[in-house]
Amino acid sequence: MLAFYPPLWQKPLDLAKARWQLYVTVENPFPPLADALKGACQECLFETLVYYEDNDLEVEADYYPKHK
Repeated sequence: MLAFYPPLWQKPLDLAKARWQLYVTVENPFPPLADALKGACQECLFETLVYYEDNDLEVEADYYPKHK
């Protein structure tokens, strides 16, 4: 379902997805849904965004407000 997003967003979302899969494999194979979405899943996404900002990698600005 990442094909909906523009190419500059697909890469960080793929990285966040990989981080999440690693977390589920190594840390907690069956996290409760509410805890997963508000905790570890968001953390994986935020870590990825921080990585992109720290390394001056691009993402498309203002994408979410146009499509929410």
